Amino acid sequence: MMRQYLRIKSEYADCILFYRMGDFYEMFYEDAEIAAPILDIALTKRGKSNGRDIPMAGVPWHQADNYLARLVAAGKRVAICEQMEPPDGRKGPVERQVLRVLTPGTLTESNLLDASRSAPLLALFRNGGSWGVASLDLSSGRWRLEEGEGEATLDECLGVLAPAEVLLQQEVSLLLANVPVQHPGDWSFSADVARERMEALMGIGDWKPLNLDTHPYAVAAIGAVLVYLEQTQKCQLAHLQLPVFHEQESGMHIDVRTRRNLELHQSLSGNKQSGLIYVLDQTTTPMGARLLIDWLDHPLKDLEMIRQRQDAVESLEDDGDVRDDVRRLLKQVRDMERMLTRMVLKRAHPRDYRGLADSLVVLPGIIELLGERSGMFTAITSEMEGLEALADRLAAAVVDSPPVYDRDGGVIREGYDDELDRLRSLSADANQWLVKFEQEERARSGIPNLRVKYNKVFGYFIEISKGQVDNAPAEYVRKQTLVNAERYITDELHKFEQEVLGARQSALERERFLIEQLRETVAAQAVAIQSAAQAVARLDVLACFAEIAVCYTYVRPEVHGGRELVINGGRHPLVEQSLEPGNFVANDTKMHLSDRRFMLLTGPNMGGKSTYMRQVAWIVWLAHTGCFVPAESAGIPLTHQLFTRIGAGDDLASGRSTFMMEMVETSAILHQMEPRSLVIIDEIGRGTSTWDGLAIAWAVAEALISADDVLCLFATHYHELTTLPDSHDVAFNASMAVREHKGEVIFLHRVHDNASDRSYGIAVAKLAGLPREVLERAREHLFRLEHEAEVDSESDRTQPGLFSWSEANSSGYQPEMAELLQRIQSIDIDGIRPVEALLKLDELVRQAKTLPHEGDDQ
Repeated sequence: MMRQYLRIKSEYADCILFYRMGDFYEMFYEDAEIAAPILDIALTKRGKSNGRDIPMAGVPWHQADNYLARLVAAGKRVAICEQMEPPDGRKGPVERQVLRVLTPGTLTESNLLDASRSAPLLALFRNGGSWGVASLDLSSGRWRLEEGEGEATLDECLGVLAPAEVLLQQEVSLLLANVPVQHPGDWSFSADVARERMEALMGIGDWKPLNLDTHPYAVAAIGAVLVYLEQTQKCQLAHLQLPVFHEQESGMHIDVRTRRNLELHQSLSGNKQSGLIYVLDQTTTPMGARLLIDWLDHPLKDLEMIRQRQDAVESLEDDGDVRDDVRRLLKQVRDMERMLTRMVLKRAHPRDYRGLADSLVVLPGIIELLGERSGMFTAITSEMEGLEALADRLAAAVVDSPPVYDRDGGVIREGYDDELDRLRSLSADANQWLVKFEQEERARSGIPNLRVKYNKVFGYFIEISKGQVDNAPAEYVRKQTLVNAERYITDELHKFEQEVLGARQSALERERFLIEQLRETVAAQAVAIQSAAQAVARLDVLACFAEIAVCYTYVRPEVHGGRELVINGGRHPLVEQSLEPGNFVANDTKMHLSDRRFMLLTGPNMGGKSTYMRQVAWIVWLAHTGCFVPAESAGIPLTHQLFTRIGAGDDLASGRSTFMMEMVETSAILHQMEPRSLVIIDEIGRGTSTWDGLAIAWAVAEALISADDVLCLFATHYHELTTLPDSHDVAFNASMAVREHKGEVIFLHRVHDNASDRSYGIAVAKLAGLPREVLERAREHLFRLEHEAEVDSESDRTQPGLFSWSEANSSGYQPEMAELLQRIQSIDIDGIRPVEALLKLDELVRQAKTLPHEGDDQ
């Protein structure tokens, strides 16, 4: 047996080998030592090799999925080696074969996958600066093909597809955090290999309908995916859909940094509940949840497609009864795509068949609810039709609550198959026969505690306690001795056992045959089931958008080919959900690609600049997915690209400081932006010296101002930049409103059209709880810096104060001016009486007249 094990292991040296031995999967040698701590199971030993114990660890075969999930999560590949024949007592081990290799990109089991997300297998083919990608979600059979030039577009592609496993050529390297990489062989990255495999697997002879002829790099990647599936799956993949190359021009480009900065899937700190998807996902089916992410990841720039989605959402928004009923029925639909895949690949459990039956039965009711609706609903209802007969057959065949596994039967409903019912009746009659037999044997032997029992190891037997053994009839043949009892068999009981166990085995075999018939019937209609599942997903997302619009008061935006961006009462979709209803301060935005395209946004920390800019970006993004937006009204110009540079962070592993990362992101924006881009810049240049930072921010702002047809929201604390609108007609100032009351700063979170002259950093520091003595010292330093023309740095280079936008005209620090300012700041505006105020004002005016003026000798 160990020779057999080592031979098979040598063919799968990079995998942990799950070697089937009876009711267990066993692991030996290094595999056992690696797996035992991951699975939290005992590491034992069995036999010796070269005089040393052989390490061994094992798990029950019927609980294997739970253990496989842990190994895959730990980044391990697992080869499943099964017994191909029953043990028959002959010498030597039974035949065993590896039937499948589990890898992160080839999972199909429900408990190994996140129902709301895809985990695709991706192959990347590179030729110089050009690349092609083939991504396959094996659990649904869907492909996504892309080609491009350069690292930036590749990063965007990989960031969106989020592969679970990547296939590369031998000399190609790719750094993706926590994503395993495999090399199936450079020969597999070939158009000839792809054509050969696709023709054998899918019967494809003509590639023109698939739009593959002019995309050789994506086709080469398809070849690698299909070869890798041959190496790991070792079965027919009849559920794979045709790999069609869809031109990417129909989608808005959003690079990977922008996606991270806008926090679609999770916050910058990694909290998934702080990602926008957490608010937007009101879908009711797993297919809908996955499609929602796909729509959000791939916003459109085709006006007609956007309006078709909006029309469908509006139809469901306006008809609340139909929307509620549709969502109620959709909740009964399970993951049809992945259940179908498991059936086609012969990995389905009985509950998959029941789940598919329950899902298909719902579809006619959904079709009836949608009625005569046109637009997108026409295709949705059409794709759901034609599966009624299959639904009825599955529902009639499978019991309402099937067992998890089919090994003990009980899957097929009584009355579905006459032969199965006959075989089962034999087993049922056996129980009555056993009761009668036991009673007769008690009477004949005079042993009142005689029992007739059964177990899987010894079959049927008569059990007599030790005290009654002497009374056992002579024809009883001893079968097993226990501590407190003896077990016997008789010719009559043995004959009955053969008949009953034969009937039970025949019933199990008949049931497996019937299940296989159902599987073949389902597989024959795989294409229709996949189409219906995709129709359910589209309807689910449209109903989700409508539900959001009603619950959160979103409106239909007008996405147009014009040049004006107008948002009235815009809100941040995530932030407003974290506040009490009505507490979020909505803001307007009005920009134009021709004459008002650069907003210079200033204002205090904590004033809401970042929230405001993000909400503008999100309103534009959502509008291009067909979703309604959080605003009172919105007119959105068709946008081709969206960029953000938000926040501060470093990449120490790559040797990049915070400032370096800031510059890298800014560089990517300036090199990649094109007409009809929206750019969000939230602080730039603050990671270096003041002179350098201001110079860089100024130059970047000028580059964005001069860019053709680019809308930009540019937030900064460099108040020197507020002079830009004086020399650039397309630029304008905006700021976050602040009110000071009794020495306290109140952030109004309201955007208005003028520049701010202060940043209120000390007020924010006070809110953060800095010690009072530190705050007082900070105020003293701020006072000094705001009244000095220049500040000497440690390197003897001079730098301007951050907030001294008018200090260039100052004549230097004047003690008299400081004294006057201090007197003014000490006035209690709320407590002073009118007469006292007039006297105080007169006193201050007289003091001001005594101060030296510019040009005086002093």
